[in-house]
Amino acid sequence: MRDGVLDRSLLGRRLDHECAAELAACGIDVCGERGEYHTVVTNGPLFARPIRLATSGQMKLDDCPLLLTECA
Repeated sequence: MRDGVLDRSLLGRRLDHECAAELAACGIDVCGERGEYHTVVTNGPLFARPIRLATSGQMKLDDCPLLLTECA
């Protein structure tokens, strides 16, 4: 997530309709096409089973807040 563009409270949040509406209301490209944020897919039709992730904190790298995760 690009610092100063989005609030850190969005780190780790599910990108659902409610979140997408909040992003759009802030003028953020909902698809993140301008580099506002990145996503990770943890489940879908091509997955044998969902990937379970556990969060272990936050850090900042090159002025970008990151959510630290590991396989659960």
